[in-house]
Amino acid sequence: MQDQSKESLNWSITAMIAYFVAFLLSFIVIGVILIPLIGLCHLIFCIMGAVASSKGKPFRVPFAIRLIK
Repeated sequence: MQDQSKESLNWSITAMIAYFVAFLLSFIVIGVILIPLIGLCHLIFCIMGAVASSKGKPFRVPFAIRLIK
C-alpha cells in the first residue's frame, strides 16, 4: 500500500511539472493543446491505478518521474 501511495505522489508531481511547462508553452499556443491532453492522461492513469490497486496488483505509471523511492 505504501508503494502505491509513493507511485501516486510521483505521478502527481510529474503531472504538476507537465502542467507548469504547458502553461509556459501556452504563450506560444502549443500549451493550449497540451493542457487538455495532460488532464486526460492524468485522469486515465489515476483510474487505471485505482482499479489495479483495488484488485491488489501493483501499478506503475509509465511516464512518472520517480522522485520519491
